[in-house]
Amino acid sequence: MASDQLALTPPGQPASQNLGSSHDPLESLHRRSHLRLKIIHAAGLHTVTGLPGSFAKHRHFYVIATDGVTTRTTKAIRREKQLTRWDETFDSFTVDPSSRLTLRLFVKRDLHSDALVGVLDLSYPELIHDSNPRDLHVIPIHLSTKQSQQITLRLEITIDHAERPSEVAIASSASMPPSISGKVDDGPTRSPSSTPSAAETIPGVPSIAEMLDQVNLPAIGKAAGRLAAPSAPVSSMANVAEQASGALYQAGSVYDTWSVVLTRMKWVVDCTEKIAEIHPYAKTAWGVLSLIPNTIFAQVERDENVKALVLAMHDALDLARDASTFERSIRDSAQRDILKAMLVHSRACGEFVQTYAKDTEFWKRLRKNTGRGVDSRVESYCSKLVALRDGFLRHATVTIEKTIFQVLDEVVDGNMSAKIEQIPYPSGASFLSDKGCLAGTRTAFLNYITSWVEGPDSESTRALMLFGQAGTGKSSIAHEVAHRFREIQLLASSFMFLRGEQSKQEPHLLFTGLVRDLSDRYPAFRSSLGKAIQYDTSIRQGTKDLSMIFKTLLLQPLKDTNLVSPVFVVIDALDEASGVTGRNGVHTFLADHIHNLPPNFRILITSRPEHNIKRAFDEAESISAIWMNNPELSSASEEDIHAYLKHNLPADIYHEHGERLARKTEGLFQWAAAACRYIQEPPGGLTEEDLAQRLLEPSPGHHPLDALYSTILTSYFDLNDPRVRRRYQSVMGQLFSLFEPLSSLSLTDLRRYSHPNDADSDDSVSATVRNLGSLLSNVAPADSGRPISPLHTSFRDFLTSKDRAGEFWIDVAASHRQMAYCCLGLLIDKVHFNICKLVSSYQKNLDVPDIHSLVSRYIFPSLSYASRFLLE
Repeated sequence: MASDQLALTPPGQPASQNLGSSHDPLESLHRRSHLRLKIIHAAGLHTVTGLPGSFAKHRHFYVIATDGVTTRTTKAIRREKQLTRWDETFDSFTVDPSSRLTLRLFVKRDLHSDALVGVLDLSYPELIHDSNPRDLHVIPIHLSTKQSQQITLRLEITIDHAERPSEVAIASSASMPPSISGKVDDGPTRSPSSTPSAAETIPGVPSIAEMLDQVNLPAIGKAAGRLAAPSAPVSSMANVAEQASGALYQAGSVYDTWSVVLTRMKWVVDCTEKIAEIHPYAKTAWGVLSLIPNTIFAQVERDENVKALVLAMHDALDLARDASTFERSIRDSAQRDILKAMLVHSRACGEFVQTYAKDTEFWKRLRKNTGRGVDSRVESYCSKLVALRDGFLRHATVTIEKTIFQVLDEVVDGNMSAKIEQIPYPSGASFLSDKGCLAGTRTAFLNYITSWVEGPDSESTRALMLFGQAGTGKSSIAHEVAHRFREIQLLASSFMFLRGEQSKQEPHLLFTGLVRDLSDRYPAFRSSLGKAIQYDTSIRQGTKDLSMIFKTLLLQPLKDTNLVSPVFVVIDALDEASGVTGRNGVHTFLADHIHNLPPNFRILITSRPEHNIKRAFDEAESISAIWMNNPELSSASEEDIHAYLKHNLPADIYHEHGERLARKTEGLFQWAAAACRYIQEPPGGLTEEDLAQRLLEPSPGHHPLDALYSTILTSYFDLNDPRVRRRYQSVMGQLFSLFEPLSSLSLTDLRRYSHPNDADSDDSVSATVRNLGSLLSNVAPADSGRPISPLHTSFRDFLTSKDRAGEFWIDVAASHRQMAYCCLGLLIDKVHFNICKLVSSYQKNLDVPDIHSLVSRYIFPSLSYASRFLLE
């Protein structure tokens, strides 16, 4: 394990990522001109064959014209004899020497998708040729024409004078949205019309020549700047491409259009850099798209699915004319939500392109000319992007589905899904968003971790250890990072260990929970997993063997899963897992096996630097470490604590004591958190000012948290009173000896069966805990039905250490004996035959349709606890 104390470039990642451009897009701004296009008529459409239906001669035709930024569509006009006349003028095009104007001629069909008849592509020299009406030949695409017959479009093209430089807004790179002239270069500089060499191949993917040998596709002939028509109609997916933005028909056009996609995405990233709510979405989308090798487009340039996807992304990211217009449009929260969804879908499209092009099964499907497993998915991508962009531009309300689309879905039947759901899932062990960091704090740590997760060269480091002492804020960072990546739909799984809660301590649940989460996220993983466990009940339900779970339920299904984006997993508080005090616990297993995971895995693990844990990871392969006291990452900790105190303390208290309270924390965020809660809820007869003064009293020789906990407990418990001491020892001892948290009401139920020597009134629990809101959760009367647990593990550590807690120490062993007596008494009193009132006791639990509701109704929490933990 590499310890990274000073060098703060995330492990395996270059210090920076350069964004190049094949030429300066501002250079052409001085030469932009307005273009007026008049579409007069089309001739030769009566020669088109291949239209289904007996009313082909009555079809309506229309033209879509685009310069790569602006798109305009004529009305649909019926052919009259040999001419189809529109006489429509569009004057909203802006062109420069790098521009091309593309016109696509479509025919409307009632029972089928509209069909692309042909394409006319005009370069800048052709556009400025002259302004007189002229007849230009349309290149037929998907429909045949009778021999020796041609389709022509009569156009009138007028170019106005070029704009003077003073009339053009020259601004930063983010001030103008990209057009076709803007390129993002991720390799050697190429001219705008060049394409990656077909000789540049991706390992394991056939070259262009090999593909043509294997696949019977219509040859694409290129003569006089046009393509020959295919001999037969293409699949339905072609229509998606045509309707999205027209067919890409020239060699290299996929690559050129993809360059625009990258440029537009980078523009969105730059425009949203200071918009915290959106920028992470744009950044992660850019991270996926920018890493797609250009060689992919050289190898799939003939594939209609990729064409459709690239075109849909090209159009979807055409969002505004300039940065100020774009920024105004996202001031509305609904618009921001639409943009976030669009960026999520764009990232998913990029993942699809990578996986689709590298999938060996793709070539088999292409040879069979089916593609059925892909077309519907691409169609879904395209339609969602179109709907989102339309809603964004029209400021419409759009239903946003937060769905991660995965590649090459496999259907898992209901029976198999039911068996997958038998794999234990750790309820309540996932992250909690409200336990994350205060906005604007811990940014160095969060940025470092984010860069490591998204870094293109981090594959050599599967896991990152975040070590720190109790109270330094490790868990807050873990919860915050998990929340952020969940928001952008890049969190695969999270597991937060918690000492004192058995369901959050068991190591095998970490892995079974990860397996279940991956099965929800990746259909191919789910299918492979279902096959692995279908006839093996022991592996589904009966084993806690980490090696068997890891190999059978995790590694084997992963072999059948195409992973493109990072698989991010967060594991918090590893030191609180059971068994980590020895040499062979879950810590050792992780250290020994993480390197076997696919290189896309990124696992963040937080832990105290316990000797056994640190030793296990010191020499581990594919694991790096950072520490909470790292000088560079923690340089802003003092300012962060000030921000936290200012946010959570009454203004007058912070103004008067904020500086001294911040120093008193000694860099421990848990001290600041507990102190703020304590000051906010003063005991009777004391003021907020009194409590602040108490916290600032000297406590020589004590750990800051120990002194804080002693101060708070002293405020509420006068242990010189025998009744208070006895009740404190009994209630607090039982709370911290439980195997899983219970509510105040449930603990009261159990205490009714205490030994006579330990008997107490029913309100003893609430009387003990109701003022400890700064240290325990759910202690208010309104929360009496919710489980009580320490807000930080360091409080448990304090109470159970006799040396540290002194008179506030609790005897856990004695409390266990008391709880065993209570559980036995409750079971003797309440358990009886057919407790859930089943119709027949001969039925298995699985055969009772509403078994869970019956259990909840008749087996209350205290009885459930007693029956499960009596013998522990």
